[in-house]
Amino acid sequence: MISSNSDWQLNRTTERIMLLLILAGGALLYFWDLDRTSLWLDEAYSVHQSHRGFFDMLAQTARDNYPPLHNVILWPVVKLFGFSETAVRFPSAVMAVVAVYSIYRLGKCVWNAAEGLIAALLLAIQPIFVWHAGEARMYPLLCLVAIGFMWATVAHFKHKTRRSAMIAGMTGFLLLMSHIFGSLLFASVNVFIVLAFLRKRAWRDDRFLSWLTWQVVAMLAFLPWIIVLAGRANHAVSDGFWIPYPSIVYLQNLLVWLLTLPLIWTGAALLVLAVAQRL
Repeated sequence: MISSNSDWQLNRTTERIMLLLILAGGALLYFWDLDRTSLWLDEAYSVHQSHRGFFDMLAQTARDNYPPLHNVILWPVVKLFGFSETAVRFPSAVMAVVAVYSIYRLGKCVWNAAEGLIAALLLAIQPIFVWHAGEARMYPLLCLVAIGFMWATVAHFKHKTRRSAMIAGMTGFLLLMSHIFGSLLFASVNVFIVLAFLRKRAWRDDRFLSWLTWQVVAMLAFLPWIIVLAGRANHAVSDGFWIPYPSIVYLQNLLVWLLTLPLIWTGAALLVLAVAQRL
């Protein structure tokens, strides 16, 4: 049950039941009717790239505009289970469920179990997340590894071990390999932590140095794909890619669009917290 103190703690049984209900509800949303529609254009591209030989798949992905991690995951699925809508969308649904569990663990790591459960519930039922969980594209993967990277980073600075630094570096590499937008989160987290330790003049701290070492390893491992994506960016601009050139007006409109849903869900989260603390 919920205690009366301000920390709003749950006992272990209640916590587990609520988590299982959230995960089961999310799984029902994601796996239900995976073949509801035929593959749309971008899904078809992913499947087309993934049905080839492994190295040919990498070469085909290099001619597109994103890193290859999703296609690497999709490749054995296509080889083993074929091209049906259910088969190629199944990995995304699985990753969506794992992402919900991961954000619960992240919330519990940063705050406590109650906040972790609220974060998991809000992610599990977010309409755009539910929609992408049923697509053979890399967006559930991006969400999963982004949460994993944040969780690994927080855990490292709590536990301060070489193993936790290595896990933070590995999840950082997976984040970079999942989508080009993953580099934005990777860079922002790295810049924040570097500035925080420099401000404290603690740059010789072992936990910082071990973390930074593995972040550099992640960046070096991703370097070949940076070169590929840079070439693709120049090619896309010169050939008139469907996404508009990033002018000031376009970036302003994009920022407004990107902030709309997060603001709505942030407000919903604050409302849920306010109501829950009064129960």
